[in-house]
Amino acid sequence: FNAQVILDGITTASTSVDLDAVRDAISIFGNTTNTTDSIALQVSHDGATWRDYAGVFLNPDFSSGGFGTTIDLGARYLRINKSNSSGAPETITAYISYKI
Repeated sequence: FNAQVILDGITTASTSVDLDAVRDAISIFGNTTNTTDSIALQVSHDGATWRDYAGVFLNPDFSSGGFGTTIDLGARYLRINKSNSSGAPETITAYISYKI
């Protein structure tokens, strides 16, 4: 997501990232104007069938909207899935970063 606007009541998924060559930890971080809804991570083995990555939900900081975590992951593909139930449009910028 790069300054992605998500309207109230909508769920939007980011572009997926192919992690085939990744052999180290993956960092997910960014900022959102919606500080009440968590950010879900989804994984896939084929880039088409997506499942929530259980146990990892990013909760934005209530005052700044910043979020971040580092995970070790064996899945081939990763994306961010964001629902907005804040009552107003939100803007989110999120990065998935890793070393090869």
